[in-house]
Amino acid sequence: MEAISVPGSTVDMQSARKLYEPTLDQLGFSWEEDVEDIITVSFPAMKQFLTNTPNPLKQIFTSPFNDVTKLQDAAQQILQSWQILRSVGVQTSDGENPPSLIILRCNDRHLQNAIAPITEVQNEQELANRPLLTEQLRKGSVPPGLLYRIALVKVASTGTYAWEHTLNHAIMDHTSSTQLYTDMVALLTGGTAREGVPWSVFGHIYHCYRTSLPAQEVAATHLRRLKGISAYRTSLWPPLRNNTSTPTPSCKQAALKSENQNQIISHSRILHIPSLSSQPHKSPGTIRPAILTKAALTLFNATQTHTHTVLLAVVLSGRSWPFISAPLTHYLPSAKNIAGPTISMSTDIIRLRPTTAEQETVAQFLHRLDRDQALLTRHQHCPISMLQGISTEDRK
Repeated sequence: MEAISVPGSTVDMQSARKLYEPTLDQLGFSWEEDVEDIITVSFPAMKQFLTNTPNPLKQIFTSPFNDVTKLQDAAQQILQSWQILRSVGVQTSDGENPPSLIILRCNDRHLQNAIAPITEVQNEQELANRPLLTEQLRKGSVPPGLLYRIALVKVASTGTYAWEHTLNHAIMDHTSSTQLYTDMVALLTGGTAREGVPWSVFGHIYHCYRTSLPAQEVAATHLRRLKGISAYRTSLWPPLRNNTSTPTPSCKQAALKSENQNQIISHSRILHIPSLSSQPHKSPGTIRPAILTKAALTLFNATQTHTHTVLLAVVLSGRSWPFISAPLTHYLPSAKNIAGPTISMSTDIIRLRPTTAEQETVAQFLHRLDRDQALLTRHQHCPISMLQGISTEDRK
């Protein structure tokens, strides 16, 4: 993520206004009264969520409450404290500029658009089958309107209310979704939401320090790890397809099915409030479930490619300040409280045998994966432009 409106900058904001004000006008919002911030989406994975795969996630939370005002108050407080949930996805019609997120102020106009009027269904089955809150998606472009919407629905069979929301993956990763659930439970059970760090702070720091010495050091670390990557083409699974070959009818049918699935929600998940379980913490010396999953994927890939090297695309959603040295982070709020996604992606090269003469036990292999994953996480933020310049010689 790179911020358009860096602190103190007015030229970029004026340029953004010229590009995106017509879109806001069509949605019924005013640039002068409703825009709080604007951030351009430059990270490839988040571009993918906003453009090529604009498939929103729908989640439903049932509650034991028959008083809707408790849920209405909680919904307003969530939108007030979570800046990223007040986003509108925009992109110019010519496609020359990257998509952007416009952050709206949490005023009456936004709340009226973000929280749908109360409706009623007969039972939970009907609740799960409700259509999307978002407008019809437009193929190949940013979905219009808000990227996060809430609906409060009365379930007649129980007399209680449910909380339903739809969101785009570009504004939510696993870590932030867990934080959001925690805030929802706290607000609905008489507590208070945590004091989150506005997501724009992360975006502005990334923008300001993306060419700094720490950023260059991060890029150098990844370049060292990727050196010689061309020699591992046979380690890719699935194998690279020949782009010059004509797609078979089965390939065309699979592509069409995938394209159609991008326009709908394949399933709805119903959770229960306030009985959401908290995430377990890792104890020293234990192997996390994610590492076991990574090990399984590694072994599967190796059996398919018959090589001792595996290439994985690793998605990280940890929390850290980008390009800030450890001593300086003490002057910043805790990165764990960033209210929004800090998702990043990295290519991981895993060698099953460190040297031809050395063998590993299963435990040694798992701990090595854990250490390597810690290194990836520590250097998770890296401007992709710094990696695109890797020379042909270094790839060999």
